[in-house]
Amino acid sequence: MARGVFREYKGKGLEEGLQELWRELLERDVVQAILLPMEVEGGLVAPGLLTDAARIGESRVVSPYMPVNTARVLQMMTKTMPPSEKVAVVLCPCEARALVELVKLKQISQENLIVIAFDCPGTYAVDDYKKLLEGKEDPGELLVEKVNKGGEDAQLREACRTCPYPSAPWADIRIGFLGLDYKKRFLLEALTEKGEELITGLGMEIADVPLKEREALLDKLVAQRKKAQEQLLKEQQEQLKGPDKLLAALSSCIRCHNCMTVCPVCYCKECFFKSPTFEMEADRYLGLAHKRGATRMPSDMLLFHLTRMAHMAHACVQCGMCEEACPMGVPVFRLFKATSAKVQDLFNYEPGKDIEEEIPISAFREEELDKIQEPKI
Repeated sequence: MARGVFREYKGKGLEEGLQELWRELLERDVVQAILLPMEVEGGLVAPGLLTDAARIGESRVVSPYMPVNTARVLQMMTKTMPPSEKVAVVLCPCEARALVELVKLKQISQENLIVIAFDCPGTYAVDDYKKLLEGKEDPGELLVEKVNKGGEDAQLREACRTCPYPSAPWADIRIGFLGLDYKKRFLLEALTEKGEELITGLGMEIADVPLKEREALLDKLVAQRKKAQEQLLKEQQEQLKGPDKLLAALSSCIRCHNCMTVCPVCYCKECFFKSPTFEMEADRYLGLAHKRGATRMPSDMLLFHLTRMAHMAHACVQCGMCEEACPMGVPVFRLFKATSAKVQDLFNYEPGKDIEEEIPISAFREEELDKIQEPKI
């Protein structure tokens, strides 16, 4: 049972039904802007800040492609000063979870933001998505239909095939279309007071909504993805366990910092890896080369990845944007997923699940490291 309302639409696809919702939010002045995926040249999508209801037709929330985790965009928008007008922020589950972590880290202000999280059946890598756009049918609608019938697409990004969050654990509003008659209606589920205000602002009355079929489909989908996740972690242990295998996996890294740049939970204003520490004179490199006989350039590749893992493993939402941004094919996602899974299990912490729960780096619990035993002397 959920608190919310079904929004009916007739003779339209799911995308068009959602577009009518965005139009009404703006025309009723419930919000003054909406941050959501919009079509750009070439048919791809990117986050866009929409204020003109006449351009609603460019929104593409159902498109199964994510160029950037939008929580990163919100960090850029709000960490200096929150918006003066109400902004609805439309996010997929991993984006909503990253937002939760950045709010806790005081990198995103919630003032005047209404978070709307929609069901995510998965996303494709950019090259795969471009090929799908060449077809006659909408790839987003096709994927929603396939998942609603209990199927899965092996072509989805690995991060999506192993993600146990097809529905966001936290938001002000959850938009649900998995496990429902999505060709006729979708669910607006209110999870906070802000969410309730948005629904009533649309002139709709909130009520208890039974969701047995939806819950059954989501449970099945989560079980499938957890099984895929377990297999991935098992493979990762075989492929990357030990210093030699780790170094081999990272051998093609050129320390371009792309993975760090797109990571939604990398939050330092002053980055250690962009500091004078790494602005060494030529003679220091020559000294290292003379000492070792040869030294890899650019240097400190391993230090870069290990520091990143130690820094943000507790908050990693496993969106996979790091690997999408890597130009060298480094298995960054697998490495970070395995590391973050162990760290989060150690602290019994699920990032993005509860906006009120303290993050491990800010809370001390005497019993939290009881799984780690002191070495025998």
